[in-house]
Amino acid sequence: MFPLVEGTKYTFRGKRPDGSDDTWTAVLFVIDSSKRLFQYDPHNHVASWFTKAGIKVDSSGIQVVGESLAGDPAPEPALAVAFPITKGAGHEVPGLFVTKYTIAKKESVTVPAGKFEAWKVTIQDKVNPEGAAWLAPGTGLVKIQLPSGRVDELVSVEPAKR
Repeated sequence: MFPLVEGTKYTFRGKRPDGSDDTWTAVLFVIDSSKRLFQYDPHNHVASWFTKAGIKVDSSGIQVVGESLAGDPAPEPALAVAFPITKGAGHEVPGLFVTKYTIAKKESVTVPAGKFEAWKVTIQDKVNPEGAAWLAPGTGLVKIQLPSGRVDELVSVEPAKR
């Protein structure tokens, strides 16, 4: 569903506050092999908003590590999106701000990388407005809407070189 292969390169495009295009690339890498946790590098880009302090995928679903005030991750990943994905399902991830991930709906999404059947996942905490992430089976993250309203869309995925 959400492939996590170290070295995979994701390129996204959004808009800066002045309206100009902002294209950025992040590479997936392992941050903790014992917990099978991944993150995007550079971490400070938009994709990190969805993955917080780390992401893990296994047969139970997508698990996310929350962030703490000290910058340290929560001790264990928490289920954010359960498999199989079901409309209306929701899970909370502990951290500095408890974040709720809720499956809104499945929809067709067209981004520069192509057309995908994706699950829209709304993401909400008590401090920020709601945001959303669109997850496509076999590809992963294809679109992100930040609480600020900024929208970034997948331009390309470059598989890791073996």
